[in-house]
Amino acid sequence: MKDIAIYKLARIEQAVDRLARAVERLEEAAVSKAEASAIDAEAEHALRLDLEGLRSDYENLRTVSRTVSGRLDSAIDRVRGVLESS
Repeated sequence: MKDIAIYKLARIEQAVDRLARAVERLEEAAVSKAEASAIDAEAEHALRLDLEGLRSDYENLRTVSRTVSGRLDSAIDRVRGVLESS
């Protein structure tokens, strides 16, 4: 049971890391693109909205990851307690 919980938590952490790297790449691309050429106001606005959305998604995923981690830790502790009391 503990192995499954650790595996799921590891997958969540990997997803958070991948999302953080994607956000970084988008930020770098947005800055690079803005510096390399003149982006019209509409396209720049769309990029900023996309970036804001990704940042929001990242924060939501990070919050969910912390919640899941806490719940998994609690579940593991409860299972451990039951096994130790048997």
